[in-house]
Amino acid sequence: MARKKKSEDTPGMQIPPHLRVPLYAVFAALAIAAGLGILWQVWRDYTNDEIKPQMAALRENLAQSVETNADQLRSRMDALMASAELRVEVAAGDENTAIARVRKAWPELSGIELHDARLDDAFSQDMKSQGFGKLALLSAAANQGKAVVGVVGSGSSLQIGISAPIFQTPVPGVADPARLAVLYALLPLAQLAEPVQNAALPGGYIELRSGTAVLLTRGDANLQHKAEITRIGSGDLAV
Repeated sequence: MARKKKSEDTPGMQIPPHLRVPLYAVFAALAIAAGLGILWQVWRDYTNDEIKPQMAALRENLAQSVETNADQLRSRMDALMASAELRVEVAAGDENTAIARVRKAWPELSGIELHDARLDDAFSQDMKSQGFGKLALLSAAANQGKAVVGVVGSGSSLQIGISAPIFQTPVPGVADPARLAVLYALLPLAQLAEPVQNAALPGGYIELRSGTAVLLTRGDANLQHKAEITRIGSGDLAV
């Protein structure tokens, strides 16, 4: 018995003539798009490499500017806490008058709180509801004996937390006067982030961070995975 040829078993698949031109056009368009995508990626990587020295210099300048802003906030708070009138009011237990004085002297402050010198009232409450960032700033201000700033909150409600101790009137010969209280307040994040927000980027991507939290981003977000980091001062901030 003679075997059938394979060509007789399975007829070959053929594209109808009237579909060939549209299909060829589709394949050509996809190939062109893929090629353009590769070229665009190569160009973007090349451009990013070209501006790396500029971006490194920009990060250094921004880090210094943000740290300068933080220093100015700390200095202003320390000067305000040194007010003789404020110390008298706090020593007398006139908390409302003291807070009103601080608010009048620095209208941008919000959520102003006065805590006892040992911070017993702050740490006797639920720590999670108080906020770990807030408690850390209160502790740092009490331990360091000067104003401290940091980013507090989460998500879209990030703000600057600022805390500072209030001392009794210095006694001659006493280097470390007794602490009366520790103040805590909030400021808009923009007072730290303004240099990054207004920076003129040559291209690329840059972000302001506090620990793992991203506070502000600028530029091409597709380059985030290639972003380099410059530390700001000795805290958690980086750009």
